[in-house]
Amino acid sequence: MNIYFVHGFLGLPRDWHAVESELQKVLPAHTQFHSVNLWDDIKDLSVDRMFYNWADQFAQKLEGEDNWLIGYSLGGRLLLHMSYEVFPRIKAMSLISSHMGLESMEDREVRLEQDLHWAGKFLKEPWNQLMGDWSSQKVFQNDTVRSLRAETNFSRPLLAKALGGWSLGRQKSFWDDEFPFRLNYIHGFSDEKFSAIGQEIKLRLPKIMVQDLPGGHTLHISHPRELSLALFDFYKSFSEQK
Repeated sequence: MNIYFVHGFLGLPRDWHAVESELQKVLPAHTQFHSVNLWDDIKDLSVDRMFYNWADQFAQKLEGEDNWLIGYSLGGRLLLHMSYEVFPRIKAMSLISSHMGLESMEDREVRLEQDLHWAGKFLKEPWNQLMGDWSSQKVFQNDTVRSLRAETNFSRPLLAKALGGWSLGRQKSFWDDEFPFRLNYIHGFSDEKFSAIGQEIKLRLPKIMVQDLPGGHTLHISHPRELSLALFDFYKSFSEQK
């Protein structure tokens, strides 16, 4: 089995190291782990249909027919855009603190405007001030641990491009979609926004396994062991299927 980790905005492949280390203890020895770097993948993408452009490009990296895709926040939203042609090669998908999409055009327009505003800030504001503003957003208020992000790890133009092209305001709504593979949704119960999304998923998409864990939004960084145990529980649910 191949596991592919996809980080979120302001994320890096190394964000998954602790989770991978925990999963290595419980998953079969032949499991292969791959951490995607979005900042390499985004360079050649056009803003038009950037979600689907990324998904098509990512699909070319998949090895074999036994693939488990795990995405945090933006990473999970990107994975939802995989094409139907790739579905037979996907064994399971895990969404961590991710959004299924906005359903009203008005909400999408408001969100796109907000993200474009942030994109402008990422191009011109002093880095330390920018990181303070970003971390002060309500969604992060209950995160007890957050990795420090050095400016040298990123390209500001690529971050701005990601905010515009991968805005939630441009994302398709997946609330009415059905997937032929097993899918789970994990959120921190101190993350009010995504806890509410988890409850809505339980009501509207009952085939999706919803798991809530201690912690806030950045579970893979603040609670890697708990997250790994939840992922292993999910693994048992789909690996035992006949």
